[in-house]
Amino acid sequence: HLMLPITIAAAAMSLVSLVDNFMVINLLKSSGFSQTMAESRFGLMTGYVSPIVYVPVSISTALQMSLVPSISASLKLRRFKECTVNTGIGLKLTTLFGLPCMAGLIFLGPLLLQLIFPGTLADSDHLAIATMLMRVMAIGLFCLMATQTCTGILQGIGLQNVPVRNLILGLLVKVGVSLILLKIPSLNVIGAAIGTVACFAFCGAMNLWRILHELRVEFSISEILIKPLLATIGMCAAIGLVWLALQSVNAWILFICATLVGIVVYLCLVVGFHLVTTEDLRLLPGGTKLDFWLREKGIWR
Repeated sequence: HLMLPITIAAAAMSLVSLVDNFMVINLLKSSGFSQTMAESRFGLMTGYVSPIVYVPVSISTALQMSLVPSISASLKLRRFKECTVNTGIGLKLTTLFGLPCMAGLIFLGPLLLQLIFPGTLADSDHLAIATMLMRVMAIGLFCLMATQTCTGILQGIGLQNVPVRNLILGLLVKVGVSLILLKIPSLNVIGAAIGTVACFAFCGAMNLWRILHELRVEFSISEILIKPLLATIGMCAAIGLVWLALQSVNAWILFICATLVGIVVYLCLVVGFHLVTTEDLRLLPGGTKLDFWLREKGIWR
């Protein structure tokens, strides 16, 4: 009774991909696209954009795996305050990792696609579709990371069936949204990406609502959302300045410089806002060693 719901919840990305495999090409063909064109557009999403967008998912997966034992142990020992604290830390770490990943992909993802796939994306039509897919799916990435974290919290408090039910409902939402949007020729395969965003946004919202309902506590919106959002905005501003300063140089140099500057600025703002504490790091795999190294180097006390 534990293994099956946990396994199903962990297969969220695979189930969404399965729905896309059944729906996208057939619906594109029904809206007037040829078999070759439908496969080409579907290939842009599955073969070019998705592998890049979902790289950061490993972070939220590791966070989810660390949340389950820490929260379940707190509940078993009847340390309810510790359970609440760990839940808040999990949500905060999700926004700390998820927001910059989403913003970075929105602003720099299209350039990275052009650099990695210069041949395929030399076609302006393919480039326009891939760019829009990247930006839409970047939003879906954040929703997926939030869903995974909330799933880990729910599993930790013994409600492992709730994420599965919400995932099933989310898949139905995706099917409904995709059925409507894929038939719009101007959207075509982007409609499937929007459907995926709708699916994970629904799952994440429903999981979060259940967490708030079960724990009956109020988390700090400033720590969990506002400060990470401000740090992300600062990162985006830094990336924009680098882009303006180096837009005439080699694209790889532009991408690397913008990425490095964005990371450094974001980390500085996170430290400046005092967003990360020892307790936060210890919830992550390897976080205790990182905390020791940061203290040893005098980065924080």
